[in-house]
Amino acid sequence: IISLAACYGLTISNCDVQNAFQKCQLSNNPTTQHRSIHMKQVPGYHLRETNGDLLRSINGNELVAHLHASLNGLKQSSQVWYSELSAYLLTQGLIQSQFDSCIFKRDCDIRSENFIIMSIFVDDIIIAWRSKTVYDNFVKNLNDKWKCTSNAKSNLILGVNIFQLGDGCIMMNQNEMIQTILQRFNMADCKPVASPGTTFVLNKSDYESTSSEEKEKLSNIDIRTIIGSYMYLCLWTRPDIAAAVGNVSKMSTGATWNTYLSCKRIMRYLKGTSGAALKFTPNLTPILQGYVDANHNPSGYEKKSRTGYILSLGNGSPFVHGSKNQSIVALSSYDSETISLVSIIKEIIYYRGLLREIDPSIIDGPTVVYCDNQATIITASNDALSQKTKHMVLYIAFIRFCVRNQIVSLVKVESKKNLSNFLTKSVSSIENDQTMKDIGFCDEKGHVYNRNDKYDSMDNDD
Repeated sequence: IISLAACYGLTISNCDVQNAFQKCQLSNNPTTQHRSIHMKQVPGYHLRETNGDLLRSINGNELVAHLHASLNGLKQSSQVWYSELSAYLLTQGLIQSQFDSCIFKRDCDIRSENFIIMSIFVDDIIIAWRSKTVYDNFVKNLNDKWKCTSNAKSNLILGVNIFQLGDGCIMMNQNEMIQTILQRFNMADCKPVASPGTTFVLNKSDYESTSSEEKEKLSNIDIRTIIGSYMYLCLWTRPDIAAAVGNVSKMSTGATWNTYLSCKRIMRYLKGTSGAALKFTPNLTPILQGYVDANHNPSGYEKKSRTGYILSLGNGSPFVHGSKNQSIVALSSYDSETISLVSIIKEIIYYRGLLREIDPSIIDGPTVVYCDNQATIITASNDALSQKTKHMVLYIAFIRFCVRNQIVSLVKVESKKNLSNFLTKSVSSIENDQTMKDIGFCDEKGHVYNRNDKYDSMDNDD
């Protein structure tokens, strides 16, 4: 939604519904109206006589409360709230996406003054709009139904800083969250490094030797919490640390001192690049396109290759990226590239459907996918199966189907120009800097990302 807002000049706002779970009636909701939900009485508030709202429990001794409204912590609360909110939005003339049930939009052209689109994150609603009058009317009606706090030009949504610049560009970063992470884990004064991970391969043996002294230190460090913080950064604005985080997350169980040192290196990198932001620029003719790559890693710990891909609308930074280990062991670089290609095509099928609902002109023809493996592209364009590829017949058949039906079009790109390369493995500081520029990273002022004097002082220990 943020990428589309930059393309078409929409304004991003945030609306937060206060105490959302406590305002939903269980008896009127289709998900719970045929079931009775009871709870024990609150300590210090015990009624001993049965009335209309209290029922005798099964054991015949204790009285329990019959719930009419949802509560925080009740496992049905999220579903009850979503059902009530979605039903209300439909009465306001919005239509629900068939591809994502949490996206609603006005049934009109995206270039119309009446257009409005929103995405629901529990009780937070991200809204993109063109007309201030339309937005004010919607928020007023929503506030009449539930008490809400709204910000017409929000700068902070779900921990993400969003800056809407005067030239129509939109920037996203998580500088405040990064500073919080550094403070929490006593790394606020650490010395920065120029890349998030080392370029040499870490094997299982590198994570096995831990002395008794190191084990005692690790007992006071929550490695999983550190990795979880990194994953949230990766999810939104920091694809540059995805490969490094993926490597350390494999060692989160039974972590050793080397695991912790790898986590510290990522923090040192974030210390020097905390102001780096994704930047989306205006583009009235957005076109969906993607890059895909794989790192065939037979010398790694699990022997599994890593998939990396990005999708963008041709307006700067990618709006979606992926970096994950493949589920099977690839026997060759061709196999790993084929598996990666299937992964990005599945994402493309989803986003083509979603974008077609918003603006069909974005999906004008097949989606171009840039791949640096010539064998994968050639195999997708003919029906031949060789002795080396027949075990991949289902993957190949899926790719060929999508190519023939003009869902995707595969284009060869040089490896050094493949923008998804940094998602598959740790790269050198020079490669990392260049890729960040190519995918649209900028600094705090909106200028093209470039390591200034502060960043030049970083260690180059790759």
